Parts: sequence; structure tokens; C-alpha cells
Amino acid sequence: ESAFKALNLDLAAGWPDSRHNAATFYLESTQLKHFHKYLKEENGETSETGWEAVNASFYEQNMDNLGMAILSKPYGEFEPDPQAAPPGMAYVGNPEYGEWKKDENGNNFWSWYGKYAFFSNLFFFPPHYYSYGSWNRWRSDYRYKKPYYGQSQTGYTFGTRGSTMNQSPRYQNSTFSKTGGFKTASASVRGGASGLRGGGPKSNGK
Repeated sequence: ESAFKALNLDLAAGWPDSRHNAATFYLESTQLKHFHKYLKEENGETSETGWEAVNASFYEQNMDNLGMAILSKPYGEFEPDPQAAPPGMAYVGNPEYGEWKKDENGNNFWSWYGKYAFFSNLFFFPPHYYSYGSWNRWRSDYRYKKPYYGQSQTGYTFGTRGSTMNQSPRYQNSTFSKTGGFKTASASVRGGASGLRGGGPKSNGK
């Protein structure tokens, strides 16, 4: 019944009489439209857009990029990086945004300055801290070259297919999650970096 309502079909209209209890409906045509919603960050302030129409090519291009930064331009950089990366990764290593610290095991992790601290829990629960090793792999092998999704034991770490998105409170109640989007996403690794783990306080990240 909900499907008929969504299609604006009035079942009573044109129904012969009560003796008829079955009907067949045919679709003459369909039109597929694509939309994105963006979270924008500028100078430590975030704002969310409404649903914006995008073309099919751009939609397909970003199917793997839920919860990812798809365009980043940190302070001091002349050109924006159009390659998808974990949120805030492009800011790591830049003293305008934070500094490297050591956790209790002596591993280096990136500690954000106050107004940028939201990057640690923007889509993550528990909070995720970027380790020096993961940032260095991204900087050396992926930056300006290709998307970076990291790698966990089961596949991606970040993005639509990533383990962090599966656990993200932000998306647990989303339509995408409720319709099985996370379960049906492939666990194949294309932008992986072996042995990536999230570093930070009380962690073993490297």
C-alpha cells in the first residue's frame, strides 16, 4: 500500500465494482534522479547543505565516498585535492590545525587543536585518531593521485564500504543503513594501505 501512495496511485479510481479484487499495474516509464547532501567545513565551522541534484556520472563516481572528504584545500596549499580521503586527513601534519603527540605506548597520533577536534568524532564512534603511519601512507602514495580508503582486516576502513561507517551513529538510522546499504557493500579493497589502524590515546595504532 505504501508503494501505491509513493506513486500517487488512487486504487479506488476506475475500479469497476466490489466483485473485482485484483488488478495489474504497468509502468510506462521511469526516471532516475540522483542527489547528494554535503557537510562543508571552513575555518573550523561546519554547515550542512540540503539535497542537491547531481548527474549520474558524478553520483557513480562517489558511490564509495560516504563520509569522505571529496575536496580539500588546507591552509597554505595552492591547489585543492580532489581525491577522496578520510575527513580531515588533508589537514593532518599542518601546524595550523594540530600537532603530533604520543599515546601511552609511545605511538604518534595527530591531536587536533580545539575548534578542529570535531574531526575525531565527525563520523566515528569511538573517536578516531589518525596515526603517523596512516597519514604518511596517504601523503606518499595517495595524495593528489587516487582515493584513500585505508584497510582493515575485513576490507576498507573509511568510506561507504568502510568499517568506521558501519559503526557510525550518524548513519545507523539513515535510509541507506536501514535498506541494507552497508551489508550489501562489497568488502573489496582498492584504495587500501596494509596494516592501517587508528592511533590515539590508549591505542596501539602505529
